[in-house]
Amino acid sequence: MIQPSASRFVAAALAVAVCLGAASVVDAAEDNTNTIEAFASWQGKGTLVPMGPNPAVMVATLNGVVYIQTEQGPLRSGTIICPATAKVSLEDGKQTGNGRCAWTANGGDQVFAEWSCEGRHMIGCKGDYTLTGGTGRFEGVTGGGPIVFRSEIGTVAADASGQAIERATTGILYWPELKYTLP
Repeated sequence: MIQPSASRFVAAALAVAVCLGAASVVDAAEDNTNTIEAFASWQGKGTLVPMGPNPAVMVATLNGVVYIQTEQGPLRSGTIICPATAKVSLEDGKQTGNGRCAWTANGGDQVFAEWSCEGRHMIGCKGDYTLTGGTGRFEGVTGGGPIVFRSEIGTVAADASGQAIERATTGILYWPELKYTLP
């Protein structure tokens, strides 16, 4: 839903929404900051490395499709690739993770970000997602917001037997309120 503002800001917000593949923008403030809700379903392949009896560390690359929530439901907005690291305690299930992402919009322009999170395996890892730049129409983009990272890393980590294991896994990334500003 677009909130009332001067017509040039509404036009700019709509242009940003179209660039991201969205049909609506949650917030189009006078400072040209917009808010979207988005999620990605990803697949990853990486190596699980036990670091002694506890913890296990997974180093992986996540690839997926990104969807932006619109009034008509989720709309495909592009793809994402994220090199990531997750550390899981085999004793209590606590996990931390971090990574960087390249979000490629339909049409090829990209938004770059970094993230970190804390949580519990099989429940989720919550943290911050920070936009660090972009290409093409996203050059100079800034912003960020909360992120929820979910995967099956906990199940994989619990099965570790003391040797590095190459493993494929799946999961989701969820941005409940991702704010961004274009110059």
